Amino acid sequence: MTLLEDSPWNYPGRATTVPGLLTRDGFRTFAGIDTDDVARTRLSQGGPFGGRTLADVLAEQRRTPVTGRFPLVLVGADADPDRLREKLVAAGREPVVPMLLGVLDGCASAFVAGVHPLGYVPEAVRRAPGERLGVVVALLSRGQLAAVVATKVRVTVRDATGMLTVHGAPWQDRRGAARLYDTDAGVLARDGVPVGFGAQSDALAAWPVEVRELVSRETGLGLHQVTVPRSVMPRLAADPALRFQVRVLLRDLGASVPSGLDDLRPTVGLPVSS
Repeated sequence: MTLLEDSPWNYPGRATTVPGLLTRDGFRTFAGIDTDDVARTRLSQGGPFGGRTLADVLAEQRRTPVTGRFPLVLVGADADPDRLREKLVAAGREPVVPMLLGVLDGCASAFVAGVHPLGYVPEAVRRAPGERLGVVVALLSRGQLAAVVATKVRVTVRDATGMLTVHGAPWQDRRGAARLYDTDAGVLARDGVPVGFGAQSDALAAWPVEVRELVSRETGLGLHQVTVPRSVMPRLAADPALRFQVRVLLRDLGASVPSGLDDLRPTVGLPVSS
């Protein structure tokens, strides 16, 4: 596995397309989902937990049961089981996490109007009436949730319960508020229209010429190199002041628009109950 720290142009990695259980040793898929009681879901045959229920596996591993976990909507790199494992291990948390598949109604994905400290342009969720966005939903313990939240930069955590379905079933309040990251920087736009998320080169090419000229001057790269992720991203990662300038200039040029998610209630602090 190649870390994003070493190759930010590989962002966002590989989001899981199947539900399963993340462990320190791998990602174990589920043999379908029990939408009435996720804990009764069985892992696929084969491997160390083949055929066992999620509840039994968590109990055997002495990990937080499903009823004590909190749902977090994941897009971008966090939806890649390998990247989520890295974050949890780095924070000293055991990386045992059920990962489900969900859909956000009335949403789409876009680029953040800014640059991550590792040099890439992150994915963000935006309001998009009539559209549906596939997402990953991680069921995190309190400590795991705190560890993942601590890795986020300039976000507001909002309650997306009312717009989330998981494997075709509406996410119920009794299961705990479904948390969603909303970027405070806004989403990248061209002529006021959000730029749909795609390859990292798409984001760099969508920057106004004034932003590309700024990056060219500050890094010494040719203007054409600014749109080449492998060339420019290490320079962006190494220069916090330049990243700040890019974000401010995107805003000042009107290349940043709000995500439209500000009607969703912010969640304050960590949950106190399931």
